[in-house]
Formats: sequence, C-alpha cells, structure tokens
Amino acid sequence: MIKWRDFIARVEDESVGYVMPNHVLFQICQDLPSTLNELRDSCRSNMTTILMKYQTDLIEFINERVQRALTKQVNTHVKFDQAQVMPKRKVSSSSSSEEENV
Repeated sequence: MIKWRDFIARVEDESVGYVMPNHVLFQICQDLPSTLNELRDSCRSNMTTILMKYQTDLIEFINERVQRALTKQVNTHVKFDQAQVMPKRKVSSSSSSEEENV
C-alpha cells in the first residue's frame, strides 16, 4: 500500500501526504475495503481528489493482494507459548538473600 501511494504520488507529481494522509493509509490497511462503498466508509471525509480518481485501481490492488495472501496460505505468524520460550528458573531463597546482602 505504501508503494502504491508512492507510485501515484510520483505519477501525479504530488506529495504522498497529499495523495493519501498517513491516518487514511493506516485506516485502509486496517479495514481492507473490497468495494468502493467500503473504501469511502474507510476514508470517511478524508477522500482526496486523487483517491477519488484512482479509487477503482486502489480497490483492485487491495483485492489482488488479499487474494494473493489467501491463496499462498503461508503461516507467517508464529505464536510461541511463553513457557516454552522462557522456562522458569527456580531460584533458591538462600541465594537471593545472599545477593541482597552483597
């Protein structure tokens, strides 16, 4: 999405913030709209003229990326059990009290 915004900014010879402000970019990335109405809802009142111009391209881009991610079915996020990653060490009370006295 960031590369898309940068590409459009270069094509239009505008700043990336003018094409799509950061808060709009983050909201679109969070919502992942798949239709024009969802895109408008996601942008709310921050729909810039350039976003209006490229809204169908943006929706196609988002849908393509979502479909690509779904078809790969790669587990990129690994969750670790805290107990497996860092096993608890037992510290004897005598050694901790000795460390405090030193």
